[in-house]
Amino acid sequence: MLRPSEKGSKTEIAALKLIEQAGFNYEAIRESSEITHKYPFSSKRKRMSVIVNIPGNIRRIYVKGASEMVLASCTQWRKKSND
Repeated sequence: MLRPSEKGSKTEIAALKLIEQAGFNYEAIRESSEITHKYPFSSKRKRMSVIVNIPGNIRRIYVKGASEMVLASCTQWRKKSND
């Protein structure tokens, strides 16, 4: 459940609700992760990113922004099936 109330953009709130509905605890994930780099939103890049270290010696990047810009920067992605 979002605490204390829903604050932020509709997209951010929807992402947090999706995480909760999938059975994950956003607060626990955030507390166990260390942000190592922040790339603030840029109107030229039309996205922002953070790189985090998560337990298990894993680095992960989280990106939000204009979908066409985010997808254009991807070199690979996962699909639900092998179609």
